[in-house]
Amino acid sequence: MNGDHQLSVHDYVVVYGKVPASQIAEGSAKISDISEKDVTITYKSKAIGKTEVVSLNWNEVPEDQDIKVVAFGDIKSKLISMAKYAAKKQGYSHVQIKKVLTPGVDGWIIYLLSVIVLVGCIDPKLIRRTVEHDAIFSKILPYVPQFLANLYSWSERNFKLIAVITYVAHIFELGISSSQTKIGLLFFQQSF
Repeated sequence: MNGDHQLSVHDYVVVYGKVPASQIAEGSAKISDISEKDVTITYKSKAIGKTEVVSLNWNEVPEDQDIKVVAFGDIKSKLISMAKYAAKKQGYSHVQIKKVLTPGVDGWIIYLLSVIVLVGCIDPKLIRRTVEHDAIFSKILPYVPQFLANLYSWSERNFKLIAVITYVAHIFELGISSSQTKIGLLFFQQSF
């Protein structure tokens, strides 16, 4: 918990210990002791400059699922429910994004194609005119395979159709993704 779910431990101190978040030194909240009866959390107070202790009795802390801790096997479920409750009480999600991935080559190609389609919806001939009048591209143009030239000519006539189909496909994709996210969150809850 202290390593992978440090934000949840911090939230326990804020909500259950009633300590303002601004008074807790970043990354200092740690579970120091745990038993079938209670959990002890230590944190460094910014105001006092020393380590403080918050003890929480499992069966006295509120959370949405009202889980009772009778044995060690109940503690994991209680901690998850407490994390969700504490985050919600502060107006936050209990899920934390820790890593943002940049797009790979395929992602950049999709972005480029998206820009081409958007520009094509505004002025279908703009890209053709730009390429034909550019000193470098005009020299490369004769070497472009005929099927790509034909594909682009077809695209010029159908940019708006391509944009609408792409938009509709993404709407369906969001619906499917949303249901997969719910399944993923259920898996996350069980592996917390």
